[in-house]
Amino acid sequence: MLINTRRVQDALAFASTKHAEAAQLRSTGLPYIVHPYAVVSMINRCADDYGSHFEDALCVGALHDTIEDTNATFEEIRSRYGDTVAYAVLALTKNKDIDDKTDQIIDSCSRAMLIGPWAIGPKLSDRTENLSIVTIPEDWSRDRRRAYVLKEAPIILYHGRKALMHKSCERLEQAMSIYEGYIPSV
Repeated sequence: MLINTRRVQDALAFASTKHAEAAQLRSTGLPYIVHPYAVVSMINRCADDYGSHFEDALCVGALHDTIEDTNATFEEIRSRYGDTVAYAVLALTKNKDIDDKTDQIIDSCSRAMLIGPWAIGPKLSDRTENLSIVTIPEDWSRDRRRAYVLKEAPIILYHGRKALMHKSCERLEQAMSIYEGYIPSV
């Protein structure tokens, strides 16, 4: 697989530096970069979904939170990784002018689909990784957990199915099913 190309390794190193500079940690206390690495790994396992955009998708997976969560800029990503990757990362960046979380997800998925069907794949892998039982913040209320898996994830899944991202959708469906069992019933 292409996970070891110079471009993908550079994207992971760039993301690692940017997230470390932002002193960003996971809810588990681990350095934030473990999340982009996990997303890249999931994309790698679903390589058949990406066709000729596989390496672009790996780069987007590494960089998907950099504009949103660090001081990385669109122009910086564009100059290092090209238009395709930069616009896909921008599409997966939440529009903070939209107040409602669900509307933000719809907007982001719609913008990703305009880049190309493959561009929704990193979002599918992102949500799959976020549904890991160790990464959902323990302080989230039952309603927030339910919305995350029963309201927001299906929006991403819908776009993934529309894009024919079969393996990536299957992985997200499995994660959603498992996670539902961990939502407190009371």
